[in-house]
Amino acid sequence: MNKYIRKCLIVYTSLALILVGMAGAAYAITATDADQYVTRSQYAVDMAHLQNKLDEAEAGLMGNINRYRSTDVKFVTWDTPNKYYSATNHINGGRHNGGNPVLRQRFTGSDSGYFTIGLTSGGGAPQKFGNYCDYSIYRLWNGNYYITKNLFHNNMSSSPTMAYQTVNYAVPIENFPGWYLEVRPFYTTQTYMNVMLAVIKLDHTSTTARPSLTDELLVRFKKDLFIYVGDNTVPLTTTKITQSSTCNFYRNQNTRSPFTNIHMSNATSSGTLGLTFASWLDPETGDYMMTVKGLSVCYASSNTTYQNDTTLLANNNVTVCKIIPNDNVEYIMGGGMGLGRYNNHAANNAVYNLPVPAFIGTGYGNDPYWQYEIVDGVNGIKYFHAYRPPASVQLGNSAPQGYGVHYSLPIVY
Repeated sequence: MNKYIRKCLIVYTSLALILVGMAGAAYAITATDADQYVTRSQYAVDMAHLQNKLDEAEAGLMGNINRYRSTDVKFVTWDTPNKYYSATNHINGGRHNGGNPVLRQRFTGSDSGYFTIGLTSGGGAPQKFGNYCDYSIYRLWNGNYYITKNLFHNNMSSSPTMAYQTVNYAVPIENFPGWYLEVRPFYTTQTYMNVMLAVIKLDHTSTTARPSLTDELLVRFKKDLFIYVGDNTVPLTTTKITQSSTCNFYRNQNTRSPFTNIHMSNATSSGTLGLTFASWLDPETGDYMMTVKGLSVCYASSNTTYQNDTTLLANNNVTVCKIIPNDNVEYIMGGGMGLGRYNNHAANNAVYNLPVPAFIGTGYGNDPYWQYEIVDGVNGIKYFHAYRPPASVQLGNSAPQGYGVHYSLPIVY
């Protein structure tokens, strides 16, 4: 029996050894193959190193986020309340002036006034030196915000000549591609705005001929981008309202030229224009529509013959006076966006601190110094952006300047 058991154990042991050998042969790897695998200890070391790198990257990212959070500027505009009424004589004399004092929709009451720096007219050091000014913010062509004091000009005398701020925007002229209507409100009542209008070729690549005084210009103000001036504004209907108006225009005047941000109180007009307007609502889109005939155009016929015309309009029956952009940060520009806005036409061959509207794309005057583009803004509208880079050499008789200048104008369309 013992021999029999012994033989069985030998057989079973042999079979077990054979099976183990076969399994080992099946899973055997070479030294070359082994180099492709990572041991548990090496895996633990590598994962610890990777985790350290991730922790460092996360710590750096959170540090940047916290740094930006700590320096955030809270933009407080006149959006709350989103309508404004003051019992004082000026729109900026009210209680809520912690942001842009213009443009904001108005409701019942009799208040009216100019867009100023928050001070009444009449001189004095605060006005001359810009003390105690409101700050305004505006969106730029590149998506950044521009924060500035509202600026105005006087002649530093005991009886200063006052100038009031304007806020600027543009809309396309639909039947003259490349040409735009620049609008500059500067005074508001409960029902309408006083505005200055200019017809400018903002697209320097456009080959569309300039409009004449006999051409009817078609302009669309999109319903999503504009609101009525106030609750008392008489709304438009789908029935056209025709309105004639005799308006003063100003030619090549430094303080009323297009692209500037001021309205001089004592400017002398260059003459009058008989304008014909039609105003209505587009029955299909609900957009605010307008045509105008007789409006003068900014253009240059040579290097020394040009006209930068702007026309003053105050009429509560005309579309452009009834409406305002519905966002006073995103859709308007103003408040000193040009360093030389009072002398940008001082001499025909000088390098101006603002682009001259009549010269855009002509090669005349200061046009060779400027680069132009119309860009899509991050807020869904377009911007006219002009840039004059610094220069160290002359172009013709023009003197170079060692700093660059940007100009931004929202196209609310």
